[in-house]
Amino acid sequence: MRGKIIGLAFILCLCIVSVFGSAFAATFLVDSSAIQNRIFSDEVAEYTLTIKNQQQFGDRYTIASSDPSWRLVYDGDVVSVGGLQSVPVTVHLTPTQLVQDGKVYSIPVTIKSLQTNDQVDVKLEVILDSASVRQYKPSIAVTAVAGDNNKIDPTRPVDIVLRFMNKNPLDIKNLQVKVSSQFFTDEFTTVLAPSDDFSKIISVHMNPQVPPQKFNIDVELVADNISLGLVDRQEAEIISAEPGFTRDVKTDINTFLYREYVVELTNPGNVQSKETVQMQSSLWQRLFTKSDFPVTYDKEDGKYYANFAVTIGAGAGVEFSVVQNYKPFAYTTGALVLLILVGTVLYFTFRSSIIVTRKVQVVAGDEDGASRMKVVLNIKNRTGAMLENVKVIERTPNITEVDKQFIVGTLKPTKIVQNAVKGTLVRWDFTALEPFEERIITYNVNSKLAILGTVDLPPTLVKYDRSGQTRVASQADHNENDFI
Repeated sequence: MRGKIIGLAFILCLCIVSVFGSAFAATFLVDSSAIQNRIFSDEVAEYTLTIKNQQQFGDRYTIASSDPSWRLVYDGDVVSVGGLQSVPVTVHLTPTQLVQDGKVYSIPVTIKSLQTNDQVDVKLEVILDSASVRQYKPSIAVTAVAGDNNKIDPTRPVDIVLRFMNKNPLDIKNLQVKVSSQFFTDEFTTVLAPSDDFSKIISVHMNPQVPPQKFNIDVELVADNISLGLVDRQEAEIISAEPGFTRDVKTDINTFLYREYVVELTNPGNVQSKETVQMQSSLWQRLFTKSDFPVTYDKEDGKYYANFAVTIGAGAGVEFSVVQNYKPFAYTTGALVLLILVGTVLYFTFRSSIIVTRKVQVVAGDEDGASRMKVVLNIKNRTGAMLENVKVIERTPNITEVDKQFIVGTLKPTKIVQNAVKGTLVRWDFTALEPFEERIITYNVNSKLAILGTVDLPPTLVKYDRSGQTRVASQADHNENDFI
């Protein structure tokens, strides 16, 4: 009897060693990451599976799923991975008619070695959104061509041809276009019909003295208040331009604290020549004398002179000028004080009278994500003026709903409007905000589905009247990174 017990114990030990030895000697590992796992039923989910071969020799692997509701596709029939190497594989999951909208699916996927028959099982999660809440996002292609095939003569107006292509059926009523570079900026607003394709020409002006160089022309778009950012960047080149010289009469301006000597010098010969222009100058005047030409000083008969060397090409001319300006020295302090005063006045004139900040805190949820959030709005009048007819407007995404039960002492909204596509609009009204008064608004948001990752909240808008004019302040002006 004792012998049988010892034999059974020995067999059990062998099994344990075999199991754990197999676990520690895994021939390959698999990491998974989602590229696009939130889709509609007519779209395809996309993931990256990274197969890490732990063996000294190469191996081949297959990827398959036992779920008949999804079609799994990847490039090729097998994946080859060298010894001690890793290979990323892009896997696509296409939903069939067996799936239902508005659900979250966890799809089993098996990666199997053809060399050792070992296998690794992973689960890929897909969120299948309901088609009833689907919205098209603006998708616009733009190409810009400046001047003659992006060759620009800076001495002439520059025509820029912009071609717009609406790539989906979205009817864009307000398309804001900004064309900019380091040398010019132009903005305009237009409309873009569904699947429309049209061109528009704008004309810009450049500094004719800009030297030849290459630069970028950027086109940015805002479609119905949705920023699409930079949609096109073209490299343009400023070419050499020779519009010809002008001829002016010599002048000598001598006023209080300022003297300017100007003369047009022309070389009538056919070879390059060098001439010297001489002006009387004292040691004190040297400190305030400026010219575009090299200068040397000498003394003759007890007087000091400034000598300017000017080189002129054959048949060419040049405008020579010398400026003796004492005004900057006398007026610098006054100009700085004036600049500070003007800047202060402009800042307090054009800044927003209201500061809007928002904080979002998850108050309920589990490992699958957040399900309840608390939103706190801080509305502050930062001016000494009375602000009237204040309206605070919040929008929440359509996958959330605003909790209509408010804590005692919390300001209740004036209006709550729900829309299946645009989400929920919540509005609070104040008769007035006293100077430097601050209001705090708190409300809760419940999610229809557990939220994984982030959900952007549209900026909070505050409309108010000041001095008989209606103005708008935005939370995005003060806190652009606030999101759930």
